[in-house]
Amino acid sequence: MDKKLENYTIVDNAKGKAMIALKDFNIGEIISRDKNYLVGTAKETSDNALQIGKDKFVDVAPGDDNNFVNHSCNANVKYDTNIFGYIAIKPIKKDDEITIDYEDYEDDMIQFNVDFDCLCHESNCRGRIVGKKMREKYGKNY
Repeated sequence: MDKKLENYTIVDNAKGKAMIALKDFNIGEIISRDKNYLVGTAKETSDNALQIGKDKFVDVAPGDDNNFVNHSCNANVKYDTNIFGYIAIKPIKKDDEITIDYEDYEDDMIQFNVDFDCLCHESNCRGRIVGKKMREKYGKNY
């Protein structure tokens, strides 16, 4: 059976499209892997690429389901470059949205004009998502 059908589905929600768990996951379980991806510099990748090094980004093909892992300040997955995919960092229940904290990866989202107002509504929400180096520079409430 296709892992997509076992692990998650893609739905429309207030954030656009989102990846939703179809089963419970334990910490350390693989949720999904990139199918077609490019590793390159910021100039070689799209605005949707995830930073995985100083000037190293991973970019999945348009339409790849991993494009729909949205940001949350209280994320439940991390991106693992050993498998080029997402792994649970806390227990995930069936019907939970699969989310990642972009600021765990991105240094400066302002520089590339991809900073945004957070829609996670978590108690620890940072409001504006700007990147970890910008957060360190400007503080919690940028």
